[in-house]
Amino acid sequence: MTKVARLDEAAGHKAVWPGSALQKVVIVHDFANAQLGAGATRSALDTALALRQRGVEVEFFAAAGEPDAELLEAGVRVTTLGQADIRRNRSRAKAALQGFWNGDAAQALEAVMRACDLDRTIFHVHTWSKALSPSILPLLTRSGVHSVFHLHEYFAACPNGGFFDYGSLSICERTPLGASCLTRQCDSRSGKVKAWRVARHTVMRRLAHYPDRAKAFVLLSKTQRKALEPYLPGDARMVEMRNPIAVSKEPRQPRDAQARYLFVGRISKEKGLGVLVEGFADSQEALLVLGDGPDLEWLKAQLPRAEFRGWQTKQEVQAAMRSARALVFPSLWYEGMPMVVLEALACGTPVISSQASSAKEVLVEGATGLLFDHTATGALARARDILADDAMAETMSEKAYAAYWAQPCDMGRYADATLALYEDMLNGGETRQ
Repeated sequence: MTKVARLDEAAGHKAVWPGSALQKVVIVHDFANAQLGAGATRSALDTALALRQRGVEVEFFAAAGEPDAELLEAGVRVTTLGQADIRRNRSRAKAALQGFWNGDAAQALEAVMRACDLDRTIFHVHTWSKALSPSILPLLTRSGVHSVFHLHEYFAACPNGGFFDYGSLSICERTPLGASCLTRQCDSRSGKVKAWRVARHTVMRRLAHYPDRAKAFVLLSKTQRKALEPYLPGDARMVEMRNPIAVSKEPRQPRDAQARYLFVGRISKEKGLGVLVEGFADSQEALLVLGDGPDLEWLKAQLPRAEFRGWQTKQEVQAAMRSARALVFPSLWYEGMPMVVLEALACGTPVISSQASSAKEVLVEGATGLLFDHTATGALARARDILADDAMAETMSEKAYAAYWAQPCDMGRYADATLALYEDMLNGGETRQ
């Protein structure tokens, strides 16, 4: 059943400044609530909030979750179907059908579209793979609809969404749907799930004609663009844009000699948990872990003397960052552009990152952080030892803080870049970056 929530002040709101072609933005995302998703959900919500700060009329369309309080307080109209996402659906059969083709989502989105002036509306699509399904894609890519697809992951090209082989815990370089892809069990759960993902990917490409008919994409990093561009339509707009992070500029805290190292994020194997365990085997007490995920109990068993605080609010995460020795980011896969790394730099916290992910694009080796080879035994421990030097930790903290705030990824800059893209799309421009 569709639920619609909004503040009275948002009703009938006509956004836009004189001369703008833009009237309204519809954010399309699997989840309507921050607690149901990770970085992509935070980005989707922040997009809505950044636009509302500029006076734009915004509607948020989602399949799962109750309307987020932040959206309602900002005057965003929220339409949610009240469905479970496919991982939380108790019926595996219903979850499989929903993820394959969610007819209710397509019907509800079509109703939203009928109420819009399509000539002056932008549909900003964040994710669809967790609840909405490929069913919405034909609507969003048809002629006369202005849609931009924000690529937080790799589902536009890769059936499992990550260009990552969970069996070998390594980046996958196979051709999607090629013979070696079809015969490899690379899924994080089972061969049956991999087969289902391949079937859904085939439907996405052949029935929904995605990404072939899409006309605009937001990519988060050069790393992501390099991996995805061969599989995206050559005539589409492609804009590289980092997601905004909501962090206040507070005075930098000096690095305390007793401060712990910090791991923040989804606790699953592709995030480099094995590397984390090996790197802190002899100093577990020096590690603080914030987050949740399918491998939480495994990690607790491997590092019983580390401290685990579970899921935290962004304010609690940033408070921990401000006093941490360094953020440890041992991810094994490309990532898009990890927001947690940008948050750490904004808090004056050096980052120790693997060379695998796009985090390397925002770190200055030896200045704002350290990069290590995650395939080399002892590499994380050696990087940690460098930051054990108090003077080095303090110098890196100062440089990390200065580098971020010299060019912050704040909501204002993000809103400017996003609105410029929208206007270009509505006016028929040919943005390429």
